[in-house]
Amino acid sequence: MGSQATAHNTLSLLTFSERKILELISQQKSSKEIAAMLFISEKTVETHRAHIIKKLDIPPIKNALLKWAIENKREL
Repeated sequence: MGSQATAHNTLSLLTFSERKILELISQQKSSKEIAAMLFISEKTVETHRAHIIKKLDIPPIKNALLKWAIENKREL
C-alpha cells in the first residue's frame, strides 16, 4: 500500500500531457505510436518522456520508464 501511495504522490508532479503519455507507455506504445495517437510530433513525445524520467527520478537504464509505467499502471 505504501508504494501505491508513493506512486500516486509522485504522479502528482506530472502534467496532464505527461500522465497521458505515461499511460500510453504503460500500454507498450512506442514514441512514434504515441505521437500519431495524440497528433503531436515524435520529438514532443521524447521531450515529455525526458521530463517524466527526471520528475520520477527514474534511472537512465534501457526500458526503465516502461518498467516503471507497467508496475504502476493501476495508478495512472
